[in-house]
Amino acid sequence: MKLRYPSKDLKISEGIKEKFRVPWGKVFPSVKELRRSSRGFEKKYEVFVVGDFTGLLALKEGLSPRILVFDGKVERKPLPRTKLESLKSSCEIIFKLRNPPSTISKDSWRVLKEAIKLARNGRVGVLVEGEEDLLAFPLLLLLRVSQRRKRVILYGIRRLGVVKMLVNKKTKEKAKKLYEAVLSENR
Repeated sequence: MKLRYPSKDLKISEGIKEKFRVPWGKVFPSVKELRRSSRGFEKKYEVFVVGDFTGLLALKEGLSPRILVFDGKVERKPLPRTKLESLKSSCEIIFKLRNPPSTISKDSWRVLKEAIKLARNGRVGVLVEGEEDLLAFPLLLLLRVSQRRKRVILYGIRRLGVVKMLVNKKTKEKAKKLYEAVLSENR
C-alpha cells in the first residue's frame, strides 16, 4: 500500500488514541535499562526519539538520536529553560511545526519527511508548537525499514516507561492499517 499524505489535519478520536496508549514495542523502566538490554545498542540501532522526557533521558545516557521530536513540555508543564536548551543544542538543525493536541497536522508529514532526509547527515530536531505525542505514528510510517542497521523509535508512556518500537515490516503494516482507520474517521 502506497502512503497517501492527508490534505488536512487529522483529528484522532479517543478510540484510536486508545490503540496508541498500548505500547507498540518492548517497554523498559528507563533508557538506562534499555541500553543494558542490548549490548552495543548505539551500533546496532539508528535511534529516533519522540518526547521531551525520553529525549532528555536518551541524551543523558549518551544516545544521539537521528531525529528528536519535542514540544518543550513534560506532562503539559513547560520544561526548565536549561533542559529545553539541552534538547535544542543536541540538534544540528531544528524544524518548527504546529501540531494541535489530539491531531496529526497535515504539515507534520512534510516536516518529518524532510527531517528524515536531513538526518542522514546529522541530528535533526522537530520543535512542536502544540503536542508531539502522536507524531511517533507518522514518523514510523515515513521511515523506511533499513537493511544496514535496525531503526528504533523511542517514546515514553506515562507510568509505564520507555517503549522501544522497532521500525520493521510487521510494525509498519500494523501502522498502515491504523492509518487507514484514521483516514476513514476524518472523511
